[in-house]
Amino acid sequence: MRMRFDPEAEEEFEAACGMLIDRLVQWAGEQGLSVDGFTAETVLDYRHRATADGRLGLWESRHVEELLLSWLPQQITELPGEEHGDAPGTVRTLLRYLHAAQLADPRGPSLQESLAVVDRVAEQHPAAMTDRTRWGLAKFWAMTAAEQGVDVLDGASLQRFAERARLGEVAYDQQTLDAMMERRLTGRALSGSARAEPQLPVALPEDDELRRRAGASTTVTQLRGIAEWAGRGRPPRDGGGAAADGRCPRVGGPARHR
Repeated sequence: MRMRFDPEAEEEFEAACGMLIDRLVQWAGEQGLSVDGFTAETVLDYRHRATADGRLGLWESRHVEELLLSWLPQQITELPGEEHGDAPGTVRTLLRYLHAAQLADPRGPSLQESLAVVDRVAEQHPAAMTDRTRWGLAKFWAMTAAEQGVDVLDGASLQRFAERARLGEVAYDQQTLDAMMERRLTGRALSGSARAEPQLPVALPEDDELRRRAGASTTVTQLRGIAEWAGRGRPPRDGGGAAADGRCPRVGGPARHR
């Protein structure tokens, strides 16, 4: 199954994501594991939209940490009175499924290493979800509306609230909004990252060895030959480069004159 899509391949990603989640939910039921389909979709969205390599099957510790402490607090709105899903549990089930279905990227850590990272970060996840400075703008205003009694699931009610907010008729936490915006402006953006493959560390030789290798390269050898041929300069031939017989000295063809 294809596990990486270019940013502009939205239809292909959506189709593959839906198929992957269907298989994940079915497998989780057979294994007696808990999983939330919506949370799983948000997890895959993070890997596709907010990371440089976009590999759905590669989950390093930094990915797990950023997902649980930044992306999910920014993207998932937990309305008052709603039953909150177990995001770390869904991530654990997804990781287990990826390894069981041989969809996990072989460059990533082992399953046990990944699960250990989830367990460690999961302790910080509830506090991150309630940290308003980690929210996105849409979530901030949705939660503000819900706290003021607006039915955010009713499009018309939410639109009326938005219009009142635009007119300055809505009370909101300006300090929190400022802190949230400052965090977004000064921190690393979670979306819009240019796609690039992860680069492995490279050990370079000492400077003397680098100079020796550079001196032995084909390009440097050719440049050295040109410099030796030119010497300290050669006199112009027939007014600027053409030989006396009107032929180009290097190419051998007739010189072109306007």
